[in-house]
Amino acid sequence: SKYALSFSNGTTACNALLYALGVKKNNKIIISKLTFPSIISTILRIGAIPIYLDFDKNLQIKFDVNDKLILDADFLLITHVYGIAQDYDKINIIKKINPKIILLEDISHAQGAKSRNKLVGTVGLGSFMSMQGDKAISAGEGGVVITSSDEVYNRMIYLSHLNRKSSNND
Repeated sequence: SKYALSFSNGTTACNALLYALGVKKNNKIIISKLTFPSIISTILRIGAIPIYLDFDKNLQIKFDVNDKLILDADFLLITHVYGIAQDYDKINIIKKINPKIILLEDISHAQGAKSRNKLVGTVGLGSFMSMQGDKAISAGEGGVVITSSDEVYNRMIYLSHLNRKSSNND
């Protein structure tokens, strides 16, 4: 990824990314039922609507390709739990059903994992992770957002890293 920004924890990293992407009240965000509770509370605090996907015995998301909720969703927030990468082929099916959907990824447990020969966290518009003490990459506490989007990076600088320099506020 082109950019990485640090935060006090993974929840604030998620929050900053959602705001930088323009998530607002009544936006619909598809998430797995198997995710960290602070992700759900962050979505609800913004006023967005979580749409829950079930998961199979391999912890991969499950969905019905004819589900109207996928077509109506604005965002897809994938959590790669326990170091197990979600299958990007399944994610691509969702993106084909709804081409306007914006993908973001929680990679808190899966840094370095790959799906279809792609590193998790590098396919969507942005990803975030916690660096809490029991994570594979630990700082005791902290969070990081990574993105290759100049626009997302600059919006995060503007919204949450006051007085930092970016290409739009030099």
